Amino acid sequence: MLRRTCDYVFRPTVFFREQLSCAPDWWAAAAAPILCSCLIGISATVLGQRARPAQIELLRYLDVPMEMLPPALLMTIGMMLGYPAWFGMALLAMLSMNVLYKDAAPPARLAELTGICFLTQIPFCLLMIAVALDYRPAPFLPPSASSRAAALAAFVDGQLASTALSGARMLSHVSALWLASQLTMALAVAGELSPRAAVVSALFLASLFVGTQFLPDLL
Repeated sequence: MLRRTCDYVFRPTVFFREQLSCAPDWWAAAAAPILCSCLIGISATVLGQRARPAQIELLRYLDVPMEMLPPALLMTIGMMLGYPAWFGMALLAMLSMNVLYKDAAPPARLAELTGICFLTQIPFCLLMIAVALDYRPAPFLPPSASSRAAALAAFVDGQLASTALSGARMLSHVSALWLASQLTMALAVAGELSPRAAVVSALFLASLFVGTQFLPDLL
């Protein structure tokens, strides 16, 4: 087990070749995204509880009914659904590139390897739990903004200004790049890609995952 873990981290091509030489491990392929969803759900629950008091004070300041505040469970569910969505996006990207490469790899094995690649996200999810436990949101202070929209924007910026959350966002980009690199290795090994095809796949997957993380900031 230790050797396989080291191969996965430091020699992914060796790991994926050995994986393809064995029968498909659907349990591991399914367990990785599911475990990520559960772990990120825990961190979302803790973050929601920590941020709740300041959110309530904001609504009182804006004279908005408390019913307008979304349930804390909604944030948890939304965060938990993120990893199934990421898995679906990753699998669709892998299968699409495989078609472009003339079905060089068996689609079923690509689905298995895509799930296994989500093992890269487990350290980040554990880190997010630690960040959530350490998170201390800034207390609500009456903003100087004249409009509700400006006051709300100032409040959100203040809550997200936490050093821990900023560091976590940076590490999420690093984690996304690691996922893209593992997916590239899996596709390259399964499809026996040329170096040029592997580089093109890596650039596409990295742009896809990191770009998806930046998309909410652009909207």
